[in-house]
Amino acid sequence: MTTKPLWLNDFVTQVSANSSNAITLASTTTESAGVGDSLTAGDKRAQLWLSPSGDFAFGFRQLVKRYLYLLAIWYNKIPDKTIVCLQGTEIWKAGFNLGDAANGFMNDTGDFILSNSAFEILWRSFDHPTDTLLSGQTLNSLLPRQILDSGGQMLSSRLTETNFSRGRFQFHLIPDGNAVLNTINLPTGFAYEAYFWSNTVDSNPSNAGLHVVFDELGYLYVFRASSKRELLTTGTVVAAAENYHRVTLIFYVVLVQYTHAMNSTGNGGNWSIIHSMPDDICTDLTRLNGTRPCGFNGIRQLSKDRRPTCSCPQRFSLLNPNDDYGSCRPDFYTQFCEDVSNSPEDFDFLELENTNWPASNYEMYHLIISRNARRLAAKIASAM
Repeated sequence: MTTKPLWLNDFVTQVSANSSNAITLASTTTESAGVGDSLTAGDKRAQLWLSPSGDFAFGFRQLVKRYLYLLAIWYNKIPDKTIVCLQGTEIWKAGFNLGDAANGFMNDTGDFILSNSAFEILWRSFDHPTDTLLSGQTLNSLLPRQILDSGGQMLSSRLTETNFSRGRFQFHLIPDGNAVLNTINLPTGFAYEAYFWSNTVDSNPSNAGLHVVFDELGYLYVFRASSKRELLTTGTVVAAAENYHRVTLIFYVVLVQYTHAMNSTGNGGNWSIIHSMPDDICTDLTRLNGTRPCGFNGIRQLSKDRRPTCSCPQRFSLLNPNDDYGSCRPDFYTQFCEDVSNSPEDFDFLELENTNWPASNYEMYHLIISRNARRLAAKIASAM
């Protein structure tokens, strides 16, 4: 692979392995690097840029079974190397305010910092979160009409577990002081109504929510302008000195607070859940507009760990076989409005126990038996 490195005093970018362009930042295992140090995606000889303790790494991560590399920050000492922050096409570009970048630093909080020769901060990853908050990280309120690309701070889920593109769910602090979870329309970015809120709105601005804080002890809360804290963390928080803590907006709609033993052996080396919001996504998203954990026509169930699983009804299959949370399409010809007889006898019925499609009822009938319900449904379908 031929590469054309870009240097620290210009800007930093992510690349794919089959690209002829690429990459820079650091080729040293020390905690800081200067202008001219570089790292090339796909170069197995290149070293990662580590924090002083080695807890966090900055560098390029190759996606599983794909020739694509992501510029990212991840936990370096645990088996699954959990990614906590992704960097976009351009991290930072030289300007006129504080001069050119002179140093890059990966610190032990997981915050990647660019500074000038006077060690004034030019850019930091904590100000540009993707789907995860780390201990010591804060979300500030979005101003009216402010969006993520113009500096607003929010968490945005991945599209799927292995697709790191922007997903359908957001967590942020809105101007009225509420921390909210909401869905978005992906093609347009339109935000639907919230399905979770922190109840920190106040008619008196001096008491409304000002920041969302995930502190060094592992507590997530809304910090009011009056300095009062409204806890979002409910559950036992283990000692931060011996455990990693993170809050991640999962691609299937839930905001989850996790902990992981630093020695990698606790809970079998896996992340443990302290708390998740909302408590029951099956009811909290029932009658809202917009997308849900499962795609159109999908049937959602909750597993024991509160994770939704999606399936297609009989005679339906996934539109994208690689997306278990995607939409389902019929495996049969749908009815037509012209040149085809749509009589009630043309329709079959399959029973789905404990299943409902909320807010999609055509009519409401009370106290009717099953055979009459089928007859009415067939008559409605044949008339459509």
